[in-house]
Amino acid sequence: MINSSERKRKKKARSSKPISCFNYALRLLSRRDYSVKELEQKLIKKYSEEEVKNTINKLTERELLNERLYAERLIKKYAFEKKYGYLKIKHLLIAKGIKHEVFEPLLSAIYDEDKERENALLLSTKRPLDKLGGFLSSRGYREFTVRKVLAELKDRR
Repeated sequence: MINSSERKRKKKARSSKPISCFNYALRLLSRRDYSVKELEQKLIKKYSEEEVKNTINKLTERELLNERLYAERLIKKYAFEKKYGYLKIKHLLIAKGIKHEVFEPLLSAIYDEDKERENALLLSTKRPLDKLGGFLSSRGYREFTVRKVLAELKDRR
């Protein structure tokens, strides 16, 4: 059994060898997806600006770093798993550093008004009607969607 002091020595031995920017980026990407902006911010802490640009270019050319696919995955995750509204998803994509030209067409195609309304209706079963509007707005649902859902639910009751 390895004790903690042996583990520390082994970790030190591994970390004493400098790792290239490209290999470090690959290690990061093996754990999770990154946008170009996120990866640049992570790499710039350890490497020069020129090394980072070259690494980003290599990764993009080899399609190991693809913002369109990353945006598509995020949209599906936030829309269908977390049930966020259009506006919140848009805000999260901007915060991740994904460009409007990349995510706008995807967001409109994947998460249209009907799917947003369906999600809002699913969430409405868990809330009282008087608090539903505020809850849906806080989850990033567009105003017209919130109004449609509230009107639809009032008609049902």
